Amino acid sequence: MIPYKRIEVITNSVELATIERKLSKAGITGYTVIRDVIGHGSRGRNAGDELTGVFTNICLVIACPESDLEKS
Repeated sequence: MIPYKRIEVITNSVELATIERKLSKAGITGYTVIRDVIGHGSRGRNAGDELTGVFTNICLVIACPESDLEKS
C-alpha cells in the first residue's frame, strides 16, 4: 500500500486554472473541486452571494503519494 497525503486548498475560483496547471505539471492527477464554499477567514466572511460569481470560493481536495509532493 502506498501512503497518500490529503491536501485541502480553499481559494477563489479565479485561481482554479492556475492550480490545475501546476498540479498537472507535478504529475498529480487525483483531486476534487468543490464549488461555492462559504465561510469566514482572515479576509472576513464569504457568504457566496457575490453578484457575478467570479470570486466565489472553491475547495480543492488533493490526494497524492508523498513522493509526488517533492516534485511540486
